[in-house]
Amino acid sequence: MDQEKYISLLHKQQQGTIDTIEQSILDHWLQQAEINRVLSQKIKEDWELTEAYEPPVSFDLEEEFTALQQRIQADEVITPKHTIAKVVPMNRSRSWLSWAAAIALLIGVGTWFLNNPSSNIPLLTANTDPSEKKEILLTDGTKVWLNENSRLTYPTSFDKEQRVVQLEGEAFFDVSKDASKAFIIETTSSKIKVLGTSFNVRAIKKESQTEVVVQTGKVQLSSLSNGESVLLVANEKGIHQHRTNAVQKLAEQDMNELAWKSQVLLFKGTPIPEVLDNLERLFDVRIVANSSSLSKCRVTGRFPNPVVDVLLKTICKDFDIRLKAVSDKEYELIGGNCE
Repeated sequence: MDQEKYISLLHKQQQGTIDTIEQSILDHWLQQAEINRVLSQKIKEDWELTEAYEPPVSFDLEEEFTALQQRIQADEVITPKHTIAKVVPMNRSRSWLSWAAAIALLIGVGTWFLNNPSSNIPLLTANTDPSEKKEILLTDGTKVWLNENSRLTYPTSFDKEQRVVQLEGEAFFDVSKDASKAFIIETTSSKIKVLGTSFNVRAIKKESQTEVVVQTGKVQLSSLSNGESVLLVANEKGIHQHRTNAVQKLAEQDMNELAWKSQVLLFKGTPIPEVLDNLERLFDVRIVANSSSLSKCRVTGRFPNPVVDVLLKTICKDFDIRLKAVSDKEYELIGGNCE
């Protein structure tokens, strides 16, 4: 589907005439790259200065939706190389749409060259579904473990100056050492820069902060907005608060930060509220305890390959708690005795 057709869908969305399938196609295109979202916003702003616009484009909706489904199911999506546009005379009946497409192309190519000096290097995107994890080997030898509901965008080869990837979600990186070429991870609001180390990055859209936990080596965490940064070493954690842009460092205390990768939960005299926080974070569930006395209960044990409902049943049995499954993603703990 070429750019003019996406502009046509944007127009339908603006006019409130877009249907469900068309909206799915448009949403997928917008999610593919920041450039697409920038183009969408710019075109919408230009439309507000235009009294009328009727897109003359038509296309096979069923064919395009089938193609969309195939792209979503693919494990990796290659971003095609950008080419130099040739200027040609415009047909009067297509002038507005061609003008919008031309602006979109200029903005897109300009943004691309500003952010990607080696623009001739294709990009790959690795995605994970719910409950899916994926291991990725980059061309420099760096290993990446991608957690569920995450996306990693990376080049087929790195340029001579730096190694840059983009992350949405959570991933553990074991970065191959190269003193002459920094490894940079960009998220929506933060930047993580290293030379060679192992660490975890959590940058989930619905959460208000980016978190970095360092296992080995040194890592720099900084705000993309104001450049504030901290240098982290092994067993330290960095947090970037998106709303305030504050970046802070603290000694890592939670032994289960990497449980999603190790598939092992460890508790040593851990209060039940903290245990529940770990389970909510690991399994993306909500757990409500209606008894304040549970804060005195402590859990000790090692739980390999944990399953949320099995683990909750074990804890509830030990402390005489009644477990209620409100839904697949919500549990309630009723009563309890720590004696």
